[in-house]
Amino acid sequence: MKEEYRKHIKHPSFKSIIEYDFNFDEYMEKRLKDIKDIEERKFANKYVRDIFSKMVEVIEKKYEILEKSVYDEFKLLDEKYGINMTLTKKEDFSYTNDTLFPMCNEDLEENKITLNDAINDKSYIKTVFFEGTEKDMQNFKNKIVEGKLYTEDKEYKCKFKIIRAKRYFEKIVNLYQLFNYNYVLWTTINTAFIDRLYDIYLEEMEQDEDIDLEKTVIENIDINFNNLKLDTFTNIKEDLIPIWNIEEIKLNSLEFMKPFIDEKYYEHNIDLKEYGLENGYLLGINDDIFSLKLEEDKIILKSSVEIFENWIAYKIVNKEPIKSIGYDYDMLDNKKKENFSRRYLSNNKISLKTEFDYIRKINELSIEKYIKYAGYEILSTDYADKFEIYENDMNFFEKENLFAYDDRKILLFKFKILDEKCFFTDSIIRFVISQIQLDESDYMCIGVSSKYKVPKMIKEEIY
Repeated sequence: MKEEYRKHIKHPSFKSIIEYDFNFDEYMEKRLKDIKDIEERKFANKYVRDIFSKMVEVIEKKYEILEKSVYDEFKLLDEKYGINMTLTKKEDFSYTNDTLFPMCNEDLEENKITLNDAINDKSYIKTVFFEGTEKDMQNFKNKIVEGKLYTEDKEYKCKFKIIRAKRYFEKIVNLYQLFNYNYVLWTTINTAFIDRLYDIYLEEMEQDEDIDLEKTVIENIDINFNNLKLDTFTNIKEDLIPIWNIEEIKLNSLEFMKPFIDEKYYEHNIDLKEYGLENGYLLGINDDIFSLKLEEDKIILKSSVEIFENWIAYKIVNKEPIKSIGYDYDMLDNKKKENFSRRYLSNNKISLKTEFDYIRKINELSIEKYIKYAGYEILSTDYADKFEIYENDMNFFEKENLFAYDDRKILLFKFKILDEKCFFTDSIIRFVISQIQLDESDYMCIGVSSKYKVPKMIKEEIY
């Protein structure tokens, strides 16, 4: 947070209002050189410069205090609720790392899958990670592939089906509901990694009349992905699990609560100091709770019960995630960068809808390693079918309820790809567009590489 209030978004259209740093020492050095007499110059340097230097120092400190007080007047309601996410191998997961936790606890369990589980209960056998582009992923998901299944005694020729791992998206939907339940502003979560996690299901197996389905444990499977015509740089990896900075905690009432006069409910104050005031907190959905309010150091809630225990809540760890040994994948996050414009506009609920405002929103996201804003164009709805959109909006769970028939104009954002070797830059673009679309109802937003050309562009101003 230190010195964040001094930062400005630099853009050619706003040169006239950007305040640049003034270097007093350089200024004095230049003015002293204008004094021709050497003795006078030495005198001015010794006495006049020292006096002005102290005066400037005092003034700068006063202005700094004033700037910071103005900056702090506008609190960011969502600053504690940024979500970090990365991948690690199951064997490399660190139980002592207090900043990153498994997205699904079942990923760490060593479950034995029997043939009965796989055939009759339709349990997935393993999860794989598709390390490739979204375009190439269309040749992978929902496909049926051949392979072998190994038990303790035999091996069988089988067919397997590749289906996206839904449990991670259920976690995202549940988190979205928790944000709404706790009255916390939702920000798009970057799902670039969980979009590429797929479960392998047994689709078909050669017959064996002597086998006992319930007792026969699947030891391993070997799948041939070569027939899927994937790009040469695409890799299929195993035993990777997503981890994020959300920890489930349990809350208990610590004291006897007197009921209100009408005796219909009790008010509880849950102290958050022992869990860390720097973190964000979400109370689990609970039928015993009538209302709740999140404050800096506590949760105030009204409940029908006098005492409670083991109420589920979620702590969002708001500090730099620790990358333990084996945490080799990039850390994706949705936390927005600090600047005064965001504080002021978010507190006053102002949406400017100018190019600069869109640039500001894009630059607030942690994408500078992968892509860079390169321009925009507005197209008529006739251009909608000219874009190959491979994956859904990352806020897929609410989009369908907004526009049953979408006849809006297209707001096309172009991005320069900064890391050509990164396999998920297309997902980074989709992440940015998903976040912009949350606040944009007048246009249907689409993002493409700056190399993409659409014939007969119709360019208009953004209002």
